[in-house]
Amino acid sequence: MNRTLLQLAVAFGCILLGACASEFEGDSNQKAIEEQVNTIAQQYAPDSRDHKFEVDVSANSATFEDTRFDITGYTTNAEAAKATRALMEQGKLPIERVDVQVLPDSSLGEKLYGLIKVSVANLRSKPGHSQELATQLLHGTPVRLLLKQDDWYLVRCPDNYLAWLSYGEVKPISKADLDDYFDRDLHVCKGANHIVRTRERGSILLSTTRGMIVDVIGGKTDRFAQVQLVDGRKGVLANNRLEPLSEWTGRSTQANPLSYIDLFVGEPYLWGGTSSNGMDCSGFTKMCYWMDGFVVPRDASQQVKLGLPIPIDDKLSALLPNDLLFFGNLREDGSQRITHVGIYRGLGRFIHAGADNGYITSQSLFPADPDYAHHRRASLQAVRRYTAGTEGIHKVADVFSSEFWD
Repeated sequence: MNRTLLQLAVAFGCILLGACASEFEGDSNQKAIEEQVNTIAQQYAPDSRDHKFEVDVSANSATFEDTRFDITGYTTNAEAAKATRALMEQGKLPIERVDVQVLPDSSLGEKLYGLIKVSVANLRSKPGHSQELATQLLHGTPVRLLLKQDDWYLVRCPDNYLAWLSYGEVKPISKADLDDYFDRDLHVCKGANHIVRTRERGSILLSTTRGMIVDVIGGKTDRFAQVQLVDGRKGVLANNRLEPLSEWTGRSTQANPLSYIDLFVGEPYLWGGTSSNGMDCSGFTKMCYWMDGFVVPRDASQQVKLGLPIPIDDKLSALLPNDLLFFGNLREDGSQRITHVGIYRGLGRFIHAGADNGYITSQSLFPADPDYAHHRRASLQAVRRYTAGTEGIHKVADVFSSEFWD
């Protein structure tokens, strides 16, 4: 090889080595930024059911000498966005731009609230009808709209739960419209599988489910009341299936979910279900409290964090009816992993919605009883007692007040 060719080969090799070094450094920097972003996520949004922190780290520009990055996305936690911007302001990492929007999205305009307009709305863990069913909401229930992606809204439910809702199941409204809704003659449906019709023996408008809300717009007869649905359609519903919202939400001063278990006994188990059409374990406890006039967290692993802890002995001597029983196991680090919940009835008996049973039923935690649930007794991890003043629990009446949504 002559001297000129050798010089060219060395120069070309240096270029290749420089490019590889630059690429390696870029990968290293991106990994460092992603690690910082993950730390922020763990600090400010450790549970995606409570807060969202959805951001991407991507290369903004790349040369042999320099690679800089953008951090873009959205969050429901303003402190998370602030901490992300601080990464760029510190100047320790090659961050070109931080654009993390704090929800609600400005593109929603004034319509930052919504009313469920179907009998039972199915909310998903991610946008898409094929995604996991996370929870359900009933007709007339208000929600806060946070973001719209294609045909799906990210919403915050009255129990603070975040999930995705199809645009066809909700009516977007402004705060003024929401306040007007709260001033209407709202009633709760006490019965399931009854029909709202255009008129007596008329066409079907909607099938009811327990706990849904309708607006009574006309006088009541001995048999029917004229009602208006969220989407504006008007019809009639059997009068004996309705109770004024003020009476429903005003009668409970102490949580007593056992008063309502007979409404749901025998109803099918449904993962993600929180309606009389089908319920999972925490959906069942949630619905019993809802009918009693209280809003509790969505999932068993959230419900176990609230209330007064009750000691557990072999005879369950400290337990009282209405206590919540939490089942699961221990992780390797000794922490509890809660996977199931039921309501204590007394004398060792509890009622629950279990996939192993397929429907809502009572069983015993005492070996001498014929319906002893051995696997439940072996996995009993905690007992909690809720009262009307339990922190993290509020009355349904609050959900239908303007102040709650300010």
